[in-house]
Amino acid sequence: CIYKYMEFDDILIRIIDTPEFQKLRDIKQLGLCYLVFPGASHNRFEHSLGVSHLSGLMIKTLQNKQPELNITDRIIILVQIAGLVHDIGHACFSHFFDHLFLEDKIKDNPLKEHEYRSCLLFEHIVNKYNIGLVENEINIVKRMIDPGPEDISFIYQIVANKLNGIDCDKLDYIVRDTYNIGLSYSIDTSRLIMKSKVIENKICFPSKCYYEIADLFYTRYKLHKQIYTHPCVRAIEYMILDILNLSHKQLDIIPKVLDITKFWYLTDNILDLIRFLSINDANHILDRIKTRQLYKLVFESNNILDIEDIKNKIKNHNLDHNIIIDTIKLNYSMSDKNPLDYIFLYNDNKIVDTKSLSGLLPDQFEETIIRIYVKSLDNFNKINKIINL
Repeated sequence: CIYKYMEFDDILIRIIDTPEFQKLRDIKQLGLCYLVFPGASHNRFEHSLGVSHLSGLMIKTLQNKQPELNITDRIIILVQIAGLVHDIGHACFSHFFDHLFLEDKIKDNPLKEHEYRSCLLFEHIVNKYNIGLVENEINIVKRMIDPGPEDISFIYQIVANKLNGIDCDKLDYIVRDTYNIGLSYSIDTSRLIMKSKVIENKICFPSKCYYEIADLFYTRYKLHKQIYTHPCVRAIEYMILDILNLSHKQLDIIPKVLDITKFWYLTDNILDLIRFLSINDANHILDRIKTRQLYKLVFESNNILDIEDIKNKIKNHNLDHNIIIDTIKLNYSMSDKNPLDYIFLYNDNKIVDTKSLSGLLPDQFEETIIRIYVKSLDNFNKINKIINL
């Protein structure tokens, strides 16, 4: 455990000890990254405990340092619960499931988003197991998981901070992912948490932490660029996408997404079920993953104008069904904006203008990468020649 000993209140233990929460043990935190980076086999169960722990540290720090905030022990419990259950809405293979598999199947349904599902499943757990939260407390926890524009109190900036992205969810996964993968870089969360302060209903950090926060966003960017969207990881994701598309009707995956009482069945173990049921075409792709015959990267560019010409060339040779075009946007967490312009720093108990602070930063905060993968390795050389004509 990266935080050593962690202690949880009885009400949190009751939530942890439910099948709906325990299923997080069977969902990898980084989806399919472990098939490329063997250390990335940690799961969403341990991440959820970590976010609850950090959220508790932050809210207790604020309670001790600022009694004028009137933070009650009950509010502390609710914040810890929100940290605990913020990810129970994830299904098999984490973000990949929402962004690639569900995108064209329940496109306009809010159940497509894991935050929405987390709120529904949390409420289901509370009611099913008589956890002991009243309706108002349930609503507060749901708003902590997925804050809306009207949720302006600082308590809605601890688990999921929609103002600038500095929250306990991000602090935990950056430390946890870098540690488990074995990377040489990481961040120190303790100083940010212990020095946090509420000013004007916003969670603020000392101005001298500016560079640590800049490093946090840069570390996130590096994780996305080097690990989460590694070409082999993305190739495997598209192979799993084909596997799920071939087998989802037989497995009733979409009905389970739409029924929150059955949603928790959807874990990474679904691949074992597909293997057990001997769904032929899906099993063939599974075998290719096992034997490392992955979809192969044939082209990569930062220029989106290159793609249309290449698509037309491949289509003219009737090979367009054999390729995947993958468009990836990498940023500092706020699209093309600089998130450092949206953080709140203090000096002498007053919020300072972040633009007055100097430091070397990139000229842009978002890049686009376009990749083309070939599904059939028999056609790789042919497609490679067409692209380079």
